[in-house]
Amino acid sequence: MRITLTAASLLLAGCASAAPGPVTPVLPGTITMNSEVSGTITKRDQRLQDSSFYQVWQFSGLAGQIVQIDVRSAEFDAYAILQDQSGTRIANDDDSGGGTNARIIFTLPYSGAYRLVANAYRVGAYGSYTISVR
Repeated sequence: MRITLTAASLLLAGCASAAPGPVTPVLPGTITMNSEVSGTITKRDQRLQDSSFYQVWQFSGLAGQIVQIDVRSAEFDAYAILQDQSGTRIANDDDSGGGTNARIIFTLPYSGAYRLVANAYRVGAYGSYTISVR
């Protein structure tokens, strides 16, 4: 019984929380260079300090590499935040991808892990989206 409770506690600890807080992913998704992934932001995802919902994706890059990151959605105004491996914001965008889609074009300062926050620009908005990293 104790093992079951511990496993259930670990499962619950890994779920997204609706409480506002810093952009710290519980279990980030992973995207590779030159690929595209789909996701869905829900009311159960974590929230930024402004209470907007978000999900985090991680990718690896090389120092000096120019990346283009697109976050697209037909269901909400997409907002993208690029962070370094410690969670510090190094770039962000709202509508440079055309319409309400986000696009970040950025030269990576170091080789290693980066985090991309896929965010609904408007508080309370959520829905399906795609991310591409090139």
